[in-house]
Amino acid sequence: MKICLVFPRGLADADVSFPHGLLAITAAVKQQGYSCEIFDCNNNDIKISYDYLNTFDVIGLSVMTTQLRHAVEIADQLGKHVRVVWGGVHCLLDPVSIINKFKTHFVISGDGEIPFVKLLHYFAGKEPLDSVKAQNGISFYQDQAVINPPYFNKDLDALPDINYYDLRDLEKYIYRDSFYIKSSNKIPTLEIITSRGCSWDCSFCLNSIYRKNRAFHRSKSFEKIRRESEKIIDDFNIKIVLPRDEDFFANRKLLERWMEYAREKDFFWGASCRYNYFKKNLITKETLTNLVDTGLFYLGMSVEAGSEDLRNDIINKQLSNNDIYNAVETIQQSVGDRVAVNTSFVVDFPGDTKANKIETIKWMNYLSKNINVTFSGPQIYRPYPGTKLFELENKGKHKYGDIDYYLEHIESEGESGEDINYTSYFYSKALVYYYNWKIRFFQVQVCANDSTHCLKVIKPSVLLGKFLFECLFATINLRLKYDFWEFFYEPPVIGWVWHTIRTRMRTKCLGSLLQKIKK
Repeated sequence: MKICLVFPRGLADADVSFPHGLLAITAAVKQQGYSCEIFDCNNNDIKISYDYLNTFDVIGLSVMTTQLRHAVEIADQLGKHVRVVWGGVHCLLDPVSIINKFKTHFVISGDGEIPFVKLLHYFAGKEPLDSVKAQNGISFYQDQAVINPPYFNKDLDALPDINYYDLRDLEKYIYRDSFYIKSSNKIPTLEIITSRGCSWDCSFCLNSIYRKNRAFHRSKSFEKIRRESEKIIDDFNIKIVLPRDEDFFANRKLLERWMEYAREKDFFWGASCRYNYFKKNLITKETLTNLVDTGLFYLGMSVEAGSEDLRNDIINKQLSNNDIYNAVETIQQSVGDRVAVNTSFVVDFPGDTKANKIETIKWMNYLSKNINVTFSGPQIYRPYPGTKLFELENKGKHKYGDIDYYLEHIESEGESGEDINYTSYFYSKALVYYYNWKIRFFQVQVCANDSTHCLKVIKPSVLLGKFLFECLFATINLRLKYDFWEFFYEPPVIGWVWHTIRTRMRTKCLGSLLQKIKK
């Protein structure tokens, strides 16, 4: 039985990201003696061929909601002889939407290793249909929809180790640009999954769905992490390792082993953290200094809402203003610019207010002045069906089970459109660009005292674009200085100006490119 796992188009990342879920499924499938390939459509060097896909017995489609359009296109081109199994985040949010459209297909919700292998055994005649019906995580149609609860693995160490060499064109995933480290060459980088789930319960986040199903934060052991990553680190001389973990610093024992690993392999690393972890017995000035000395250069720490009340009452962030101040003080007095912090905010969520947006601007200004920070937001709130905040907001308006509803509402990756909200554009685009001008980047250099590598902080250069931004945001800076927010007219105005500039720049660049092509 020939199996192919397909990752449809729909990601906006400039670099191809490791399809970790498909790597994990492939490892489980191969352990059972089946052959399996991965077909990542986000890798532009791999061209899709429906004739080739139709040579397989089983096609697995792993989809987020933004990938649905391409996934449906693929599914429509597959022959009746092909067994199709859907998985991924969208199938956790709304498995019925797939089943209602494709009544001969199967859907897996949650962690896919065990349910997918169960389906393969059924396809091979090794398991009865009743066994499939009883398996959590598997849903399908038989006279009516058979919907089982999602399945989640409790012990990640019990799963087979992933093998990065299962990916075609592996080098394209490895050699990539780093936003924080400037280099004339692409830097060998490795993303690894060190856990699943989260210790926290933010109301807008997908992890709140996992928690409802008792899928809490589950870490891999260091031994498993090492087995999965060491060969590829050695083979490619990896210089940046990025643990994919919603709460990497929660596991102190793993953190200590990780620090030793980073020193041994001489790589730089960055991971998710929280502002409220900067306290006694967690991350102190001494601890942070030691972490940076092992190669830590990046921390991802979200705030989400500028208003402390909304942040905790609606978002359920469990983060006080004092937590943020304490973290900033710890960073300032220990490592300073030697660590870059990425912070996210969300706007336009249910219950959001003008006052919260103003507090968000104040926090961005404060953080930008006091630590080496970039912002991956304010992002416009995106509702995830099944999360606590979605259920509070939606109140039955969402059309569960209707895949056409999702296809109609999938957001465009572009920034144009007659119905654009310039106020939202101000917060999600212009404000982010303005404060991200101030980032201090890094360069790799050999340490003076030994042969290991360290990072040198590069001061931001003064560019014409930065000067123009300062002019555009002059009134905002005056408001921040005097804390005056009456008649706050700037968001739609600056949003319109910045959108117009960006649109004309793209049009001009596209026109120049077309002229070169014609020549």
